[in-house]
Amino acid sequence: MSVQKLIGLLEKVEQYLGQHSFRDGKLLAYLYQSEHSVVYCQSIIRDLDLSAVSVTRSLKLLSDRDMITLSMDTEDTRKKSVSLTDKGNALKLHIIEILEDTHGSKSKSQ
Repeated sequence: MSVQKLIGLLEKVEQYLGQHSFRDGKLLAYLYQSEHSVVYCQSIIRDLDLSAVSVTRSLKLLSDRDMITLSMDTEDTRKKSVSLTDKGNALKLHIIEILEDTHGSKSKSQ
């Protein structure tokens, strides 16, 4: 991928994320690659090696932007689950589309 296309991709993602940090994007990427539709906060903290405070802050911001839904476990209220909303899934599909276009135009030019 050329630097210009990578910058273009990052700019489009930034439009969706607004004023969020790289950590917020990292959390979204983690959710995008997950095989499960629901992920627990503790898994995010452990797998991304982030503090509970920073994960909680990022999840709140993403929730406020309607990218994710946070839910309490009905049996254990200490457990919070995270799932993508329609808006969060739409961004994922948009990113995949951009990446496919980028790779498609690269293979056409070779």
